[in-house]
Amino acid sequence: MNQEILFATHNKGKLREARAFLSKVGYVVYGLDDLFLDEKVTESGSTYAENAYLKAQAFSTLPFPVFSDDSGFEIASLGGKPGLHSARFAEELGGYDKAMDFIVGKTRQDDRALFRCTICLIEKGKGPRYFEGEVKGRILPERHGTNGFGYDPIFESEDGVRFGEASEEEKTLHSHRGRALLKLATYLAI
Repeated sequence: MNQEILFATHNKGKLREARAFLSKVGYVVYGLDDLFLDEKVTESGSTYAENAYLKAQAFSTLPFPVFSDDSGFEIASLGGKPGLHSARFAEELGGYDKAMDFIVGKTRQDDRALFRCTICLIEKGKGPRYFEGEVKGRILPERHGTNGFGYDPIFESEDGVRFGEASEEEKTLHSHRGRALLKLATYLAI
């Protein structure tokens, strides 16, 4: 029998990744749109964990477990930025295309980068639990592929997976969110 869980996100790409992992351990994963929840949560935390907690906590009155994530793209030549503010950074530059052009132009000398993700799970009667994942790699000198979302077309993991060219399944297996989701799925399967 399947159990229900809410992923507090409107992001369809993230939701597909979560469903790929959690369906294997007997969970039906709902997104906010599935339950007609359009409340916007302000991400005012100073860490990935704090932001993930704020989003999960906002929906924790529902009758089933809730989890949320916060993730970011940390670039060595930009001093670890945009990091916690990766989506906002792209928005301020006029979208992901312009943000990727900016990043490629700034990383010619040092192309090291990593994606980081923290998931917060809130279950009834228990304190929050956190699951983290990261993937190191490099900024590509130009975009490759149109798969994935966000900064994926300019990132290659240290094991050689170009996120913009990878299938959804391959990217999920190698991504920061995939690594955090695997830890969450392992915990939920116990």
